[in-house]
Amino acid sequence: MLSVEEVAKLLGVAPGTIYRRLKLGGVGLPAFVRVGVQWRTPEGEVRRFIDSQLEAMRQVEAHADVQPAAVGEGAR
Repeated sequence: MLSVEEVAKLLGVAPGTIYRRLKLGGVGLPAFVRVGVQWRTPEGEVRRFIDSQLEAMRQVEAHADVQPAAVGEGAR
């Protein structure tokens, strides 16, 4: 199980960022569980989280080539 500090280092964010998100319900984070007074997450969960984030980034990049119409152009 990885600590918040270890996950923060892997994701390249400050531990405070993860703690803030945990206080907000953990949205946008791998699944954490409370072990005593510490938050922990399985290493495999972090791998799945990173893989899903990379896949989402690839999808965004694939759609970035499509240019949306300028505002108001479709209304003419």
